[in-house]
Amino acid sequence: MKKKIAWNKTNTIILGIMIVVVAGIGHRQESNVAREEKTTIETDESVMTDDDVITDTDVIWKDMVQRSVVHVAAENYMGSGLIWQATKEAVVVATSRHLIDTAQTVTVEIAGVDYPAQIIGRSPQYDVAFLEIMNEELPEGLMAVKIPASEKEWQESTYLGTDVWQYSAAEKEEEHTGYIVDETFVAEFNCELLVTKCYVKAGMSGGGVFDAEGTLLGMIVGGATANEAEETYSLSSWIIEKEYENLLQNRD
Repeated sequence: MKKKIAWNKTNTIILGIMIVVVAGIGHRQESNVAREEKTTIETDESVMTDDDVITDTDVIWKDMVQRSVVHVAAENYMGSGLIWQATKEAVVVATSRHLIDTAQTVTVEIAGVDYPAQIIGRSPQYDVAFLEIMNEELPEGLMAVKIPASEKEWQESTYLGTDVWQYSAAEKEEEHTGYIVDETFVAEFNCELLVTKCYVKAGMSGGGVFDAEGTLLGMIVGGATANEAEETYSLSSWIIEKEYENLLQNRD
């Protein structure tokens, strides 16, 4: 049976959390277009945008992301999750709290296999929760997301205009390019969120916002309009790290 998508949990706003609609639903952008103003590279045969040029960095980034972003299913809802910590026996996954808030059972798909996951913590303030998978037969090569080493480094990585990639693994793998337009307090989420000019749609919650080097800048929690949007709201990766540290302290 096809699962419902968490974005429409209240049928009024993105991702089951009340968001003020700040713009009408726009048309879907091509996933390779980061912004309207694109420089071009002329060749003898054709004209290419910057995004048409495949570099070694792109290949490395995609490999890193594909191994660190996973599918999360919580009964009637689904989205993505980010591998926050990985060992041979256990994996910790960060995901959007609203996806699992009412769920009794949660599964995480890794390398095509569904693993039962235990909810080990929910942030009381932010839209993030943590799952743990304990299994001696987890596949090799799992990779945790790379995050900035400090809050200052995160701030220096999120200047307005910075190019980003957004990636999720809900119904299917999706990637879209865009750029940072703001960091602002959003009352509906009761915290500051990273705002990116980048296509996002239902089911992408829990996915990641990455810079050109594959560093996680934020986790997708919503968008400016229902169902799909041209602007994405993301929770800072540094806030997620601090929430995970709080969880570890409380578990000790």
